[in-house]
Amino acid sequence: MVPELITTHVKDGLKRLMTQYKGKKNIEGILRTYLNQIQDLEDAIYPMLTMLDIDEAEGAILDICGGIVGEQRYDFDDDIYRQLIKLRIFILTNYTTIQTAIEVYKVLAQTDSVNYVPLYPAAFALQANSANFLLSPAEVYARMLQVTPAGVGLYLTASPVPEEDVFAFEGVPGKGYRTIADATDAGTYTGLI
Repeated sequence: MVPELITTHVKDGLKRLMTQYKGKKNIEGILRTYLNQIQDLEDAIYPMLTMLDIDEAEGAILDICGGIVGEQRYDFDDDIYRQLIKLRIFILTNYTTIQTAIEVYKVLAQTDSVNYVPLYPAAFALQANSANFLLSPAEVYARMLQVTPAGVGLYLTASPVPEEDVFAFEGVPGKGYRTIADATDAGTYTGLI
């Protein structure tokens, strides 16, 4: 987020002048000279701050932002590339916790539905439902390894259908095997990544 542009440095500075110096033309003149320089500096630097704002940047400027955090552009359009840059920043600034892994997988799969399954003694599985991935399976897995705690196994599954249509055994949300009575009412298998 870019800070707000301040256009009143001179006025604010003169307001902050101690009472004993107010009305003194020489002191106010010297102060006004310095404050005008500060205002000129703010006016010159502010466009550079807004130029590197990820939410506002486009094209080559967005490429620079991605390069700063180590995100390659490939052939993505600006909107998807912007999401990947934000995701990279999220990965670089968070701890490797299960919750972080779930949030990253949600973004990569472009879904709100991710199920966590602990696999003891030291592994876990994440299942994304209604998944529509931004990256290839190898790229998704590589990014997920960046947010997986060291020494913990990771298994990723994805399904292009909603959770209620995914194949599951009895007692778990989803559909099971099809029945003779209704051959179309069967769950869809998920795919490993």
